Amino acid sequence: MGRTKATPTTEGVKRKVFNLVTAKYHALGDYLRQIITFGTTDSYSTQPGELEHRNVKRYYARSNKIRATAQMANIHRRERILQKTIKRLKNLRTKIADRRHREAANVISSHHFISDSRNNPVYIDSWLESFPGDPALKDYFGKLHNHLLGRLRNPGQADNGVEYGPVEHGEITILNDRLFEHKTLRVHYTTYDLQRNYDLINPSKYADIMAVAHDVDVDAGISEGGHPFVYARVLGIYHTDIFHMPREGKPIIHSMEFLFVRWYRRDETFKAGFQQKRLHRLSFIPASEPNAFGFLDPDDVVRAAHLMPVFASGRTDEYLPGKTVSRPLGEEDDWKHMYVNCFVDRDMYMCYRGGGIGHVRLKVDDPVNEEEWSDEEDFADTEDELNRGGDAELDERSESESESSADGSDIDDDSSSSEGEELDDTRAIGRIETGLGYGSL
Repeated sequence: MGRTKATPTTEGVKRKVFNLVTAKYHALGDYLRQIITFGTTDSYSTQPGELEHRNVKRYYARSNKIRATAQMANIHRRERILQKTIKRLKNLRTKIADRRHREAANVISSHHFISDSRNNPVYIDSWLESFPGDPALKDYFGKLHNHLLGRLRNPGQADNGVEYGPVEHGEITILNDRLFEHKTLRVHYTTYDLQRNYDLINPSKYADIMAVAHDVDVDAGISEGGHPFVYARVLGIYHTDIFHMPREGKPIIHSMEFLFVRWYRRDETFKAGFQQKRLHRLSFIPASEPNAFGFLDPDDVVRAAHLMPVFASGRTDEYLPGKTVSRPLGEEDDWKHMYVNCFVDRDMYMCYRGGGIGHVRLKVDDPVNEEEWSDEEDFADTEDELNRGGDAELDERSESESESSADGSDIDDDSSSSEGEELDDTRAIGRIETGLGYGSL
């Protein structure tokens, strides 16, 4: 028998009939929507469904085996309700935190920001009992009452040196003898180019601050003490509720913020400033003096201060011996001296130098031509060597100039004399113009 020819295939697309064996080919059109809804197949696991029988067994063990199915359904429903409640509370806390952050960002025009949280209460009596004999906490109650009462009686002039007695202290009561501690203080300030920025102050890390000195007359632009700022280390950031019962008027409850600080003292025997080309030097006030520790209104803080240890002077415990609440855990001494770094950034420099647009200027005496300098001998020797080197360089320059003039070079006497007069005028200024951000005062 002969071979038969194969029938020719018809042209066109071959028809595919739905088949359960190849169902995935027919579902290709739905893949995109499923991936958007549930994610890719490698982003989830089938184990939860496979292990769901464990939950059923757990529900059954919690029932009394009578009508177990209904009891298991009730248990499952209660768990779902609790899970939804927990999720809703978490979302609510997140929204509250986001709202507080937005509110904090919106108050950048204010002077400072301290949280209103009450999560870290401090009961004064028990807290003081945990540090018995600590000089930093000597007369803590009296100083705190004096500070708060001074702010209530004389807003903006709390630290004017007025001491109130026990009778006046009776006007205020700290509700429940309780303070609320905070981790950070954010101080807003105006930069030299009229932008708003802030310093973050943390007692455990970045705790040094600067405030306007009490003897500064802002209207006249004069500082009697010769320096526009005072410096302190923040030991605690608090707010508390005060019940104020004045002699005249109705009682009222105030919420007041304050800082517990350890004060620095500027070394006036150390000549410093722009004319002297040296940084100002500080040291802690000895704990034996009554004003070594105190309280400060956050509104009085200008900026965070950048203080650098004077390593050559070493450390000492003469200011405050032993362990104390005013030092980090494990430390028992302090740096003997600290330098005030006014060149840490351009905004800090403009605070001391002045000239920022829209800033207040304070004229601060910066004496020159001082005959007696109180300084280390090694610095004086180094200065003499530099002066001798400078004199030798000037001699060489004068010789070269005389040779050039002998060769016929002309020297403009008028220009040289005018430069000399300008230099004399510059030296005769004898003061530093200090600019403070107007948003900080």
